[in-house]
Amino acid sequence: MVAGQNRPLPARPILVVDDDAQVRALLTLALTDEGFPVVTAPNGKVALERVEEHQPQLIVLDLHMPEMDGRTFLALYRLGRGPQVPVLLTTAGSNASEVADMGADAFIAKPFDLDDVGRTVRGLLVPRTRRAA
Repeated sequence: MVAGQNRPLPARPILVVDDDAQVRALLTLALTDEGFPVVTAPNGKVALERVEEHQPQLIVLDLHMPEMDGRTFLALYRLGRGPQVPVLLTTAGSNASEVADMGADAFIAKPFDLDDVGRTVRGLLVPRTRRAA
């Protein structure tokens, strides 16, 4: 990944939700190197609070977590009344149709390549009208 590529810093952060502190730290480092501010949460319950607090522009979400897993978080989040943002699911063993059924916009299988994460995040943040063109 190339750090900083002359992009303006987005005002709203990316929310990284994963119970593994090392994965959170790695994703935080990779996304901040790409120029994105990052907020983290160790599970879905805390993530719901962070969404209210920080109004992220995108959520990177682990599927398997204690206390509140990604599936439950996503179901509750999609029921919310606030603006909905893209959700990138990180998990081992899911397929595209399962992820779409859960309401995620994309997924990356673990273990993931950080360059793939950066490309996918940027792709999800391109305005939908530009993606359709």
